[in-house]
Amino acid sequence: MIKHLTKDINLSDKTVVLMGLGLNGGGVGTAKFLAPKVKKLIITDLKSEKELESSIEQLKDFSNIEYRLKEHRIEDFINTDIVFKGAGIKFSNKFIAAAIENNRFVDTDIGYFFELFDSPIVGITGSKGKSTTTTLVYELLSKKIDNIILGGNITINPLNSLNENKDSKLAVLELSSWQLADLAVHKKSPHVAILTTIFPDHLNYYGTMDQYYEDKKYIFKFQDKDDWTIINLNNDYLFDSFIKNEIKANKIAISNIDEFLLKSSINEKTKYEDLLKRIKAFLKSNISLFLMKYENDVFIVKSKSFKNLDILLKDYEIEINSFGKIIEDIKSVIINKNEVEKKDEIKIDIDEDRYQFYKLPPLVNVRIPGEHNKTNILLATACALLYEVSIKDIYSCLETFSGPEFRLQIVRELNGIKFINDTTATVPDAVATSINAMTSIVSVKGRGRIFLIAGGVDKNLPIDNMALAIKENVFKLFLLEGSGSDILKSKLQQIGYSSIEDGFKNLPQLVEMIFKNAKENDIILLSPGFASFNLFVNEFERGRIFNQAVSQLK
Repeated sequence: MIKHLTKDINLSDKTVVLMGLGLNGGGVGTAKFLAPKVKKLIITDLKSEKELESSIEQLKDFSNIEYRLKEHRIEDFINTDIVFKGAGIKFSNKFIAAAIENNRFVDTDIGYFFELFDSPIVGITGSKGKSTTTTLVYELLSKKIDNIILGGNITINPLNSLNENKDSKLAVLELSSWQLADLAVHKKSPHVAILTTIFPDHLNYYGTMDQYYEDKKYIFKFQDKDDWTIINLNNDYLFDSFIKNEIKANKIAISNIDEFLLKSSINEKTKYEDLLKRIKAFLKSNISLFLMKYENDVFIVKSKSFKNLDILLKDYEIEINSFGKIIEDIKSVIINKNEVEKKDEIKIDIDEDRYQFYKLPPLVNVRIPGEHNKTNILLATACALLYEVSIKDIYSCLETFSGPEFRLQIVRELNGIKFINDTTATVPDAVATSINAMTSIVSVKGRGRIFLIAGGVDKNLPIDNMALAIKENVFKLFLLEGSGSDILKSKLQQIGYSSIEDGFKNLPQLVEMIFKNAKENDIILLSPGFASFNLFVNEFERGRIFNQAVSQLK
């Protein structure tokens, strides 16, 4: 049995081992929080002092820190009182297992934060889109609530914020599958859980999709009837959880019809039954709120029993017939698109005794590109409505929100050439989505070309969608060195795509070379699709090097 920390445990007489300092800020944040509170803090990391120099420098003022670098010592884990481990370090790790066997407390920054923070927590997870959604939720809720704590997998340690935000009444956290697995030890889920999308990721760690999604489910597994879950109805895994009644909290769903209908290489052939059956099932269930985007208009179906939003939405109410016509139009488009027989048509009955209907302004003046980002906007908007943020404040925020760093970040435009940094696209399907965003939103086709920088270390993930998107939309592909690059190149050659140069190790030189061959209206996109650790410390260093290289171009 794993012993975890609780709020009432005194740390002042304790020796604590922190396993993993790292360079992303998470380990440093935990160390800064713990060092003033504990008797002794032992930081152990397999990296050298030189490699960790920037992190160690931030901790130089603490005299009670000892370092064990380039190794872990089993005796440290046995003789300590408490072990804090980094996300992604399994409880079966021999050092962590030794601590558990010797009845030591084992915890993480996220788990301990959930114990210490008494106010509600909004948690966001997903295979892609969680950082953008997390940042946007924070910006939207800040329109209504002061002093919100932002943190989690977004590389901000929330423990550090506790000292600075003692009066905070809300936290917004991005939660990875690893962090959720650690949180399960505490049997806690956030008050509001948002799931963006689920597709294959980290299979080199998990082995199967089922194991990966089981960890993701912890975001709602310990919720109750007073909590809320917001899901993307278009996603197969999330809809399956809804149908199986795995979600016990109050349910809110969104569906971006425009993303579903988008003709692109990244989507399998759409089946009209999939989408219409989901909408029908959700409208027949005991829902509170449903947000749907079609032709950029945003529609809301609200339960009449959910009265909190009556005043906020009253200026946007429409008749049931108006909403019914939209549903019929969607059905017609999908049926024609898929050549479905009229006799097979699915009927969606809308109960006007249970629901009210609203139409919000269209999503046209938004800065973040791609239909997938408009899906993220719907999820964040649903959360904002839950906290009764006004429609005016929601839309004013959307018009200025440019997204977090390294997520389809527009770094620069030089000589009419756009440089886009999507270094956090570390899975192949995410690259397919990003390519699609470039072709549909930036209108590359017919005006310009996409030069794609991709590749890295393989994570045992499917690459078919990425390969097809490259074949159909990318003018030239440049592959950074790595095992994933070799696999991708082989796949592309099999399907008849040969505009490839590979074996690159120096990213700044590669950026300069591509720039010299690009012309007005072209896009140079860094969207790797693979891990980075063979050439870079992590994906964030890869992104920073790209941005620096772009800034130095003349």
